[in-house]
Amino acid sequence: FEMEFPLRGADGQFRAFLTRIHPMKDSAGRVVQWFGTNTDVEVLKQAAEAIRSSEERFRFLNDLTETTRTLTDPAQIMAVMARMLGQHLRASRCAYADVENDGERFTIRHDYTDGCASTVGQYQLSRFGARAVATLCSGQTLIIRNVGVELLPGEGADSFQAIGIQAIITCPLVKAGGLRAMLAVHQTTPRDWQPGEIAIVQDVVERCWATIERRNAEEKIHRLNTELEQRVVARTAQLQ
Repeated sequence: FEMEFPLRGADGQFRAFLTRIHPMKDSAGRVVQWFGTNTDVEVLKQAAEAIRSSEERFRFLNDLTETTRTLTDPAQIMAVMARMLGQHLRASRCAYADVENDGERFTIRHDYTDGCASTVGQYQLSRFGARAVATLCSGQTLIIRNVGVELLPGEGADSFQAIGIQAIITCPLVKAGGLRAMLAVHQTTPRDWQPGEIAIVQDVVERCWATIERRNAEEKIHRLNTELEQRVVARTAQLQ
């Protein structure tokens, strides 16, 4: 028979081992000995999990692309994205926010919620602490697994907890040297965000913002073409 179970290594960490036990029989068919092997399969399990996570991310991103393909309104795109990402990660809340030009105020435009209150509205960025502000303004993803442990009250812990947030992934959009938008995934309990979960949030944000910029550019071109056509028609009418 064979079975898999964890064994503690010399470093004190548990690793997955596959144990195989084989019976040794005599000429009469009686079991006289057992022969066993233990094989470290931790690396194999990690590789299999990485493949599974990659395939899952690909399927989700493909579904998201197909769902938003026909949408032209950026607000609609972000609303759909927040809902699909929140459901995929089984998050308590997934919210999209625009940051004002002053870099201080931000407005949550859309949020998907599951078992917690909506946070749509306007806020001051500074209320969430210098660490969060510095991380986001530098273009880095803010990752907090346990607000109560990782942040002090003066560092924004009280503000996050006031709206029921215990774990956070927030991806920023920084353009022309300033913070312009954010996408946040919230959990009402501490959560050990896995690398694959963080990666899929970053992938979704990158794709959606690229889609929105492309749609905005297409809309601008369409508007300019319309204006040009109107001028040509007006000029033609004058000449006639």
